[in-house]
Amino acid sequence: MDAGRLPDQHRQVAPLSLGRIHRFLLRSCWASGRSLRAIERSIAGSLCHGVYCRDVQLGFARVVTDCVTSYWLCDVFIDEEH
Repeated sequence: MDAGRLPDQHRQVAPLSLGRIHRFLLRSCWASGRSLRAIERSIAGSLCHGVYCRDVQLGFARVVTDCVTSYWLCDVFIDEEH
């Protein structure tokens, strides 16, 4: 595998809603002070997964990993209205 290239099973199928992710994280106890730019950069450097219902993003999870032996699951949420 080329360095910096993710295997196909790690590619996001539907686009993530950066605005929705940012709004939720601003209300969280762990990321309330995080800027939009910091969130954009953290997403760019992670394996990210969205949870969707009828094309609306309801949840999010971010995995920081070396893609071999270690991972850290973070910024996990499901919209409380669902």
